[in-house]
Amino acid sequence: MKTPTILSLVSFAALGLPGPFQAAEVIHYWDFDTLEGDLPADVVGGVATSANGAPDVSTHPVYGEAYEGSGQSLNTAMGSADYLVADVLDPAGGGENALEFGAGSFSYSYWSWDASDLDGDVRGPRVFDCLNDTDVGIQLASNLAGIFNYRMDDALGSAIISNNLLGEIAQPDARWVHVAVNVDRENDRAEIYFDNVSQGSYLISDLEGDIGPGQDLQIGVINNGGTLGASQQCGLDDLAFYTGLLSEADREALADGTKTPDQITAGPEVPFVITEVEVGDGSVSLTWNSEPGQAYAIDFSPDMRSWQELNDEHPSGGEQTTFQHTPGTARAFYQIRIPE
Repeated sequence: MKTPTILSLVSFAALGLPGPFQAAEVIHYWDFDTLEGDLPADVVGGVATSANGAPDVSTHPVYGEAYEGSGQSLNTAMGSADYLVADVLDPAGGGENALEFGAGSFSYSYWSWDASDLDGDVRGPRVFDCLNDTDVGIQLASNLAGIFNYRMDDALGSAIISNNLLGEIAQPDARWVHVAVNVDRENDRAEIYFDNVSQGSYLISDLEGDIGPGQDLQIGVINNGGTLGASQQCGLDDLAFYTGLLSEADREALADGTKTPDQITAGPEVPFVITEVEVGDGSVSLTWNSEPGQAYAIDFSPDMRSWQELNDEHPSGGEQTTFQHTPGTARAFYQIRIPE
């Protein structure tokens, strides 16, 4: 067996592989338990929140808690115009818009309950809307058939609607479900998770402009509520928005109730790079910066022309991950990537 005499490591950027993982950091969070006056407060970003009508914020007698200790939820009624409004556009007193994501990556998460047998309507939860009657913003509901329907409109006039690209994804019925969505602008993908299980990802490269609020954020309805298509009978808890992307470990902790969104902080950015290489006795050991809970794929080539996938589910070792290989060639090239 030949011992490698030249070891070359392939640049991630040169091959168009995913760039550094942009860790999530919570910027707004409504837990629906912390109140200012009689209304839920944004416990992280401090965005002023008001009521339209008389929204019900309580521990629902049928839904109960989203997870043990989660407390109250926002409980909306079918066809109602009772909802919360967050002052994300031109906040009172001046200052920058909230939910101004620009061209950067962002994510959001929440718990929701919907049961079609309670209201006789298969449409799913109406969650938030800062897009209605404008040409920029984000909106989340479902279509007439109950299919998950997340829309993003950017400042250049492009719009992406998830159910047009991802197929028929419907939220599980009659139980609390944790939902998380990552919008990865650097790699032009968005991915939807129910209870930390991916429902698929889709291409968002048509979005080239900035994304921000076109109006104040309606919470619990879309399109101002007041109709069957704009408000449903459902529960909502722990609504949060983040800059950056929720990691596997973040999503797992949120979905099992061991972390709340205000505990998701990015910390210092760690580049996705190989940090150590050891060669000896015909083997190669690679170590790189990693995310806890993230699986990695490792590819090998003797010539940088043909590539062999060595592993597509190599588990993370935490903040650093190591992989060993015996190439059996005089030259060895490797690339580490996040599998699709």
